Amino acid sequence: MAAEAGYETEIVSGVPSFCAVSAKLNQGLVEKSQMLHIIPSTYGIEEGLNFPGTKVMMKVGKKLGEIKEQFQQESAQERQSKAAMIENCGMPDEHIYRNLEEMPDQAGYYSLMIVKEQKQ
Repeated sequence: MAAEAGYETEIVSGVPSFCAVSAKLNQGLVEKSQMLHIIPSTYGIEEGLNFPGTKVMMKVGKKLGEIKEQFQQESAQERQSKAAMIENCGMPDEHIYRNLEEMPDQAGYYSLMIVKEQKQ
């Protein structure tokens, strides 16, 4: 760490990326007693995709095709989720995708997807 190497360090608070994406999409993350799960997509995601409530899929870029396929299978099983994604939130090359159909099969490293369970 930089501090251990003798450099002066300081923690600067900021807005977590998933909060920035949620705000940009103009949607809340959870409602009432819904659970919120933050899932790093760069590792095994299969278990996390089955969690109840809202799932924030961090850094989905290279796994996007796999994630989309999982949610399409979910729809076939009559479990409904609504997904939206922002690639490069707050950057000049930002792209907003409001549903799975709009999303490419691969995106940049700074892509974050919010998946919300739909009430049945």
